[in-house]
Amino acid sequence: MVAIPIPAPLPAPDTEAVTFSQETNDKPNNGHALDIGCDNGIQNRKTYAASLKQPRLHKNGITGFSQPHSKYIRGDLDHRFTCEYRVIWLVRNVTRMKLILILSGLLTIQAGVVKRETCDGVTVYGVCHKQEILHKNIAYPALLTADLKSNVLYFTYYLPNFARAIARLNLDTKEFKNIEGVTGAFALALDRYSHDVYIEDSDSLYKYDAVDDKAMFIRAEGATIWSVYYKDALSYSSLFPMKSLYTFENEVSKKLPDLEDTKVDQFFIDDAFIYFTNDTGLYSQKKGTKDTVLYNSPRLTIRGFALDTKGIVHICTIDGVYVVKEDSLTVEKIVDLEQAYGCAFDQNNNIVYSDSVKLVRLLPGPVTILHTTQV
Repeated sequence: MVAIPIPAPLPAPDTEAVTFSQETNDKPNNGHALDIGCDNGIQNRKTYAASLKQPRLHKNGITGFSQPHSKYIRGDLDHRFTCEYRVIWLVRNVTRMKLILILSGLLTIQAGVVKRETCDGVTVYGVCHKQEILHKNIAYPALLTADLKSNVLYFTYYLPNFARAIARLNLDTKEFKNIEGVTGAFALALDRYSHDVYIEDSDSLYKYDAVDDKAMFIRAEGATIWSVYYKDALSYSSLFPMKSLYTFENEVSKKLPDLEDTKVDQFFIDDAFIYFTNDTGLYSQKKGTKDTVLYNSPRLTIRGFALDTKGIVHICTIDGVYVVKEDSLTVEKIVDLEQAYGCAFDQNNNIVYSDSVKLVRLLPGPVTILHTTQV
């Protein structure tokens, strides 16, 4: 609690106390006791008026005060002046002290409580979001890919026998279903026009038809595939003999001419650029050119890329989600997460991410906690 000192009352006028006797005309003594009584029956009244103000005399008594002077008020003045002056001085100071006490009490009450709000969820662009659990008790869900038309999320996870399975989750109903016919899935890609899903199984490719709920084998010339993406055509990066970027059209694989001599791990293709990572960092390259630029970004453990409903490219890392800023060749962290394994965006542009055991959606909402602190 804040203690506010109370000033002392105004000092009495700079004077001596003058004592009067009702029965005698004795000279004033030097007593300093203050007697508030003013009736004629009290003996030895003591005045507390002095050199600060001089009374103006009227035939009926004192009517006002003139400028200060240095002489004492004489004992032959009407004692009514003494009482009026004394009472005025006391009332003025008592009133002032009451006002100080009231104000200091109010300040103490206001200063005694501090209110502070904190987010009990996850902040996205500084806005508090609540965490909706979509599915749990699954091992290391990753490679999150969302079909925005059907609002279905595709992802991979580990089975008890350590095989890598692929599943689908309806983001509206939370219906979960395994996709049969593919084991050891390590990469996913979605055709946003046909809504077919391409699945990589170590050295083979499959195309999954969501309507028929069937996965069809596609040959990929024995390449060990690292990641896949579909934009106009199916593209994939191989692990051996070199991490190069390939396209697969008409059952034929060939290196992408724009990056034929460039090492590629993770990659993403939009309308104008190819984004990719390797051991040296994050890059972008305009389509149809060989002009590669390096992003000024921290060393990141990138899990994959994600495109939101506005066409903005994001990267998913082990510690959160970053937005890719093409104009400044930088990345900006918008979500702080712990041990994230993948991310995507749903129909309403909400972030969906995974950790080691569950899938979570971030929804804007009032999830603040009000903290009250006594000081």
